[in-house]
Amino acid sequence: MTVNVTEVVRKTMGWCPNANSFETRNKVRFDNPVISMPGGGAMKRIAEQPDIRNALVIVGIYAVLGALSTYIQSYRVTFVFEGFGDIPRLSNTEIAAFSFISIFILWFIGTGIIHLASKFLGGKGKFYPHMMTVAGYSFLPMILASLISLGLLFMVEPMTIILSPANPAAGKEIYDNPYIFGSSTIAAVLQIFASVILFLGVQRIQKLTPARSAVVAGIPLVFFLASLGGLRYDLVIIPILVLILIIGYLIFMTKYIKVGQIN
Repeated sequence: MTVNVTEVVRKTMGWCPNANSFETRNKVRFDNPVISMPGGGAMKRIAEQPDIRNALVIVGIYAVLGALSTYIQSYRVTFVFEGFGDIPRLSNTEIAAFSFISIFILWFIGTGIIHLASKFLGGKGKFYPHMMTVAGYSFLPMILASLISLGLLFMVEPMTIILSPANPAAGKEIYDNPYIFGSSTIAAVLQIFASVILFLGVQRIQKLTPARSAVVAGIPLVFFLASLGGLRYDLVIIPILVLILIIGYLIFMTKYIKVGQIN
């Protein structure tokens, strides 16, 4: 028995003029393709009408949660320096305040690096407010990472880590704790999704090809994974597997779903 797939689709979903695309193959443009992805419409609106205030709120929430996580961790994990002389010690409040401020510095400097990289590759967008806004929105997944980190930190038993000239790398022992290890791994995975948001924004604002947009958006991810991998290589195993799955998904979307504009 022969089944007419197009007819089944028509009866199931309703007929529309665009259904002809199931029957005919049209020419596809590859000169500057735009990948059709979930969330692309929202990013288009953000890119066309950037509101830096929304981005500031997102970054501010992440900064508050990050500072709170740092404050709690400073009570759960105590670092003792032996044999390094008199090292000034910051209070837990000062450490949390530094963490809060550093997020905004990271937002500004990181966006600048991404913007310069985009320009180097032929980008045409503006640093302010467009790139600053998109970079701010890319912090959304990291808010979830901070909330998870807060929950896991409350499960961490107090520990003391002794750093000395004979064992300067003792700080890595903090990741022997399964809750801190899990928190760092989850943060790395969510950083991938932050890069996906950044990818969509760079492509819309800078008018770059998907490949060049991926290179630019991957800069923060590479630094993040490299810093974790330098501490413990097993921290990046799961994030790299997730990254491979996402890349596979993008390749599938590019080749089989919709690339560019169909004539």
